[in-house]
Amino acid sequence: FYQAACDAYIKWLYVILQFDGIICISQSVMHELKSWLQTNAIKNYPRKIHWFHLGADLEHYLPTTGRPYNAQKLLHLFKNNLMFLSVNTLEPRKGYMQLIAAFELLWQQGFAVILVIVGKKGWLADHIVEKIKKHHELNKRLFWMQKVSDEYLTDVYKVATCFIAGSEGEGFGLPL
Repeated sequence: FYQAACDAYIKWLYVILQFDGIICISQSVMHELKSWLQTNAIKNYPRKIHWFHLGADLEHYLPTTGRPYNAQKLLHLFKNNLMFLSVNTLEPRKGYMQLIAAFELLWQQGFAVILVIVGKKGWLADHIVEKIKKHHELNKRLFWMQKVSDEYLTDVYKVATCFIAGSEGEGFGLPL
């Protein structure tokens, strides 16, 4: 499946190269595209390649509300321990396998730390989900919250000791 996704992506890149211009979602993505063009010696591509800042219409945004039945118990646990929070969709480029491996080393060395991951399953993430679901620390020192309201996420941010953005090649770290 992975190779098929990569092949489809390359075909997509060649399609967008036929347009008059390309607009990327971050300066980082634009640089990656230009690097790919150079590395692959692509000569026929649009000369207009730009990027823009991602944003949100916060004036018209309606935050979601609600907390799980065990919210207070979890918040108390998180607040009274060293709790590290990572908020992102689960997918390979978000660095979750490396993050979990780092916490496994900390746990093996006796550090009393908690890792909380907030985010839904993304593309090519079956191996990450399987790692989390079968982990012996799940719901002890490793927590995965898939569906979290804005209200509850705010609570979780407030009790976090540290926020971790382990993403690779991201533009702006929007979950911050």
